[in-house]
Amino acid sequence: MIDVEMRRPVLDCEPPPNVPSSDEIELAEALLHRLEARYLGRQESAGVPASAPG
Repeated sequence: MIDVEMRRPVLDCEPPPNVPSSDEIELAEALLHRLEARYLGRQESAGVPASAPG
């Protein structure tokens, strides 16, 4: 049987937590607003949604 212990990488420290920083959250919110403006037809300056298509 193959010894799988030899194939595992050795980690000297704990990996960093997978939590976004406040800068990453702000960037994500800005990008979300840009996508909403582009694809949902919202007025970026007024923040009012346009009438729904259909």
